[in-house]
Amino acid sequence: MAVLHPLPVTVNGNIFNVDNAWYSEEEGMNPQSFTLRVNDQSGAWIDVNIDRNDGVRSTGHINNNDSGGFTESLQLYRNHKNRLTRWRPGFLNVPVNGGGDLWFEVPKSAVNVFMQITVKG
Repeated sequence: MAVLHPLPVTVNGNIFNVDNAWYSEEEGMNPQSFTLRVNDQSGAWIDVNIDRNDGVRSTGHINNNDSGGFTESLQLYRNHKNRLTRWRPGFLNVPVNGGGDLWFEVPKSAVNVFMQITVKG
């Protein structure tokens, strides 16, 4: 039987709101998936990136008031400090990154991880 735990997350700045973040443990199970869901309430399109073990993963463009995200192998997020950043149009509509970041580490005992965030700025 799976047991759910809060995923420890550190938020810097004021653009990210963590709506839900948990990981499950189930004895004898191999790590499976990491799922990120992003709600855009920023007023413009955004693109959320995660720097992880094997490079950077992006949500791609998410329009204002829309949602997006992805699911991929949990192994890519283990044993690493993972960092989320957001890109959006800036001066002259050139994409810029700023306003804060979000950090998390996946516990070694995690089997599945789910994170849902809202980007406010």
